[in-house]
Amino acid sequence: MKLFKKCNPYYLIAPLLVLFIVFSCEKTDDFTEDPDLNPITQGDPNLITESLSFKNGTTILGTIPTNTSGLALKMDRDTIALVKDVEPFVGIKNADGSILQTSTAYIQVAGSDTYFEVEFEEIENDTLVYLNMDFDITDWQLPMTFDLNIVPIDDSGTPIDIITAPVIVEEELAQNNGNCSIEEFLNGKDFQTYRWIVTYDNVGLPVRRVYGEEFSVSQVVNGCCTSSGSYYGDCIGFPTHAMVTGETKTVIGSAYIRFFRDGAVAGSLWNKVTQNVDPINFDFCNGVPAYNISSITNHYVGTYTFNSANCTITIDNLIGDSDPIYDNSGNEIGQFPRPIHAGQGFNVTYLKLSDHTLLEEHSDVETGEDATYVQVYRREEE
Repeated sequence: MKLFKKCNPYYLIAPLLVLFIVFSCEKTDDFTEDPDLNPITQGDPNLITESLSFKNGTTILGTIPTNTSGLALKMDRDTIALVKDVEPFVGIKNADGSILQTSTAYIQVAGSDTYFEVEFEEIENDTLVYLNMDFDITDWQLPMTFDLNIVPIDDSGTPIDIITAPVIVEEELAQNNGNCSIEEFLNGKDFQTYRWIVTYDNVGLPVRRVYGEEFSVSQVVNGCCTSSGSYYGDCIGFPTHAMVTGETKTVIGSAYIRFFRDGAVAGSLWNKVTQNVDPINFDFCNGVPAYNISSITNHYVGTYTFNSANCTITIDNLIGDSDPIYDNSGNEIGQFPRPIHAGQGFNVTYLKLSDHTLLEEHSDVETGEDATYVQVYRREEE
């Protein structure tokens, strides 16, 4: 397969990632037969390498080391799909789920004369690391594919394992053609499932949350330490005053959303673990915090409205599981709904950005401004 820079492409795209491309390299207004101008081909790994960039990546001449420690690593997807300005957050972990001690990796486009030494994203998770990358699509005809060899390095500098990952670089889909169908949105299937990858919350202080990431906030709790013991109370200004710092933490294991052809939608939130401070049980004399820890899974269903003008979906409503609420006598007095991860309502739009990427965009209800809160999903292979 060849891809020429500044040439006229004539191509036929077969289903999924199999591309058969034929080019006619005729002269154009900005093309001359200068022997110093080498055409870019899709199979040229050195030119592909020049278009890739990583966090704190440095280029090294040669081939990545293949003498690994023998531990088996696993990637969280079969194919890495890249689209302009969207961070992929590729997750890598030990196959057995144990602690993974690595912060850097060697990465090489298969067949390239050089490779990268890069850093993983700094995210609080002992068993999972995340790899981001960017691809300069200038002068490339999309979609295009190549293979990446990824070699995470442990803290002693020893390569751990080699992961070979197929990569597809996708173009953004045309959204305003006015003739989009739900069949196109669902890739011709009866339903399509998307997995949540990352959330960007720009309301107030910007916050980024990634699946599996431990999101924590420190909290100082005031209490008392007396000769008779420790207790939670107001002793500020007295010799018995003591302060202990605790941490509120939240981790979301995974979340999914599935759209059906008939207008139904289903979703799930898996293993949302929350750690809240429990001041009453703090040990203020020894500086030891206490916590209440809960784990929640929720399943929800609803309906959606499809907008063919711009190929977007709005979820009308979602109803999920709930938990009973009891009074002090143990009598049930109501139901408390479990959290729903997916957005719903008129100000939330689901946009199919590319073949593998879905954006959930929240507009500001008061100002009407777009993208104050964005969630990125990756298409699951059914």
